[in-house]
Amino acid sequence: MQTKKVVVLPIYYRECQMPFFLIDRKYADFRVDYEQGFNELASIFGIKETRAITQDNWRKFTKNRKVNWKLYKTREFEQLVTALVDRAYDYNWSAWVGGTSNEYSITLYCSVKQENEYIHKHISIKLLGENNAYMASFKNQANPNNIKVSDFDTYIGNSVNACDEYVWRFMDDFNSAFGIPQERPSYFTERFSRGNEIHEAAKEMIRKFNWYKGDKLY
Repeated sequence: MQTKKVVVLPIYYRECQMPFFLIDRKYADFRVDYEQGFNELASIFGIKETRAITQDNWRKFTKNRKVNWKLYKTREFEQLVTALVDRAYDYNWSAWVGGTSNEYSITLYCSVKQENEYIHKHISIKLLGENNAYMASFKNQANPNNIKVSDFDTYIGNSVNACDEYVWRFMDDFNSAFGIPQERPSYFTERFSRGNEIHEAAKEMIRKFNWYKGDKLY
């Protein structure tokens, strides 16, 4: 305060009686929205916008070429696959994740024998690139690579939780009506590498089993 220089920027995170000596000071307002407050804080100190991106708001950065938002998209889909495969395992359903021909897609399916015939049930979910929303298809197809993008015509939401709840209700309704599937389920969750991922993975493996942890030798 004596030097008249900004050394500390106050963070206004809840309603309170503002101290007299801070009334005319600049502060970052976090009371209503965290993201807005963080962006305000970042802009004051000249922090690049890339530091403001999070796993929850990456969709807002899809038109920004300076931000690696695709990394967050991939992480979110990994979370989706993990949640849905765990759900399928609990309900004795099978799961198949799409490959390069239909990226960011997954199909959950099962068969139940009723008298002399089998009843098949499928639900496929895809993270569409146009609006980065999760859409569903109900085609009788276990392999998501054989499903057209236009077949995903039912909107689910923009989060892993929305998809998980939707699939849970879908599976629970089917199992309640026809019983738990008795056939042993299958899980196809591997994906092909992108770019130099294999090379980077090999380098990481070498580092893991090496006493030297610097970066001069790699």
